[in-house]
Amino acid sequence: EDRIEDLPDDVSGEVIAAVSAFVAQHAQVNISITAVSLAWTLSDYFSRKVTETKVGKEALAERGMIPLLSVMRDASMDPRPEVRNGACRTITSTLVSNGDKLPARIWRRAVFDICFGLVDDIRAATAGASQEEQIAPDIGELDGRKIQMLVHHSRNSARKQWDETETLALSGVGRLLRAHFDAVATFDGFDKRFEWYLQWITQSV
Repeated sequence: EDRIEDLPDDVSGEVIAAVSAFVAQHAQVNISITAVSLAWTLSDYFSRKVTETKVGKEALAERGMIPLLSVMRDASMDPRPEVRNGACRTITSTLVSNGDKLPARIWRRAVFDICFGLVDDIRAATAGASQEEQIAPDIGELDGRKIQMLVHHSRNSARKQWDETETLALSGVGRLLRAHFDAVATFDGFDKRFEWYLQWITQSV
């Protein structure tokens, strides 16, 4: 993270691809979580670059911010709840903090395609998730006996864990709208998507 400011513009694609690979690996969940955190740092860096550049703002955002947000959208469908929830938070926090610094076309695309599109995907995953209670995973042994992770009853099925992710995504969109409603409401097609959002909220209650 300390060397991000030294990155030349022409390697942003390789950096994002590396972050994507570390997020997607399944050897250690902590590696994925750390990579999601790095994505937040990168989004802040790309936003500053877009703000500081005099020409080519849209091309710069197209090269950096959109691919990074797309990686986070994919990560938000990860089967591991802690990874996908972190990715959801990264998307909404990025857009709340930096979305209005993006060129208008990129800003609209990030809100509609990435953020609203993600909620739709998560709702579909939630609807299809199993409600069967999951067996607590083994996390080690002590004196020859297996130690199992304690899982709270509110998270002991795939459906409950996806419910949590859906709530996180919906509340994230709410944060985004509260922070930038006046700007987002001017986007073509906003009325229809806002109507969808209200329907999602109603159906989730």
